[in-house]
Amino acid sequence: MKLAYIVDGDGEVLLDGVWHSVEAGDLFLLTPKIVHYYRSHSETPFHMHWVSYHADYISSYLETCGLSSGIYHLPELQKNFEQLFKFAQEATPSPYTYFEIMERIHKMLHLMSLSVLSSEDDDGENIRRLLGTMIYQKADLDAVAEELHMSKSNVIRIYKKRFGITPHQYLLSLKIDTAKLLLRTTSASVREIAEKLCICDEHYFSTLFRKHTGVSPNQYRKTH
Repeated sequence: MKLAYIVDGDGEVLLDGVWHSVEAGDLFLLTPKIVHYYRSHSETPFHMHWVSYHADYISSYLETCGLSSGIYHLPELQKNFEQLFKFAQEATPSPYTYFEIMERIHKMLHLMSLSVLSSEDDDGENIRRLLGTMIYQKADLDAVAEELHMSKSNVIRIYKKRFGITPHQYLLSLKIDTAKLLLRTTSASVREIAEKLCICDEHYFSTLFRKHTGVSPNQYRKTH
């Protein structure tokens, strides 16, 4: 997956055979294996920063968020991307930098996902997108219910009917997938990872991790 931000100037980006105009402040998302081209306008060529992010879950995660390759113009994205670009330029990133990189990328994807939240989508998909914003937060179904103008009990009922699991179970699976990536790519302790994911009890986190993967967090780290 690639995220590219237009710093200044303007031009065009070709996505799925269609040319899109881009200008300063635009961010475009390029999903894995998407065929794309871009070109600057001759009089006002654009200056672009981009980062690539690779993770084994990213394709399914983008699908869950309802995101495809496209152009996004959201003021909130600029600040997050600028910080992300600084992290990418670090010669020797610290273990905590990986926390920040993942959190920034997830936050940007969530902002883009919420921007395409639509009444045209079924309620189950909209609930799923909102749950994706809570990887680094405590589960808050009241906030999901308020955003979608429905009761908490309806959120649970609709989601379980649509996907066969509860919203809480789905959010836990997202947190465990994120924990697995952090265990593989950082030296952060199990306690630190648990706290980052807002699972403040390390022993409870280890129990959840073993339930989902069959091994403890430390065992998983040793074998990966």
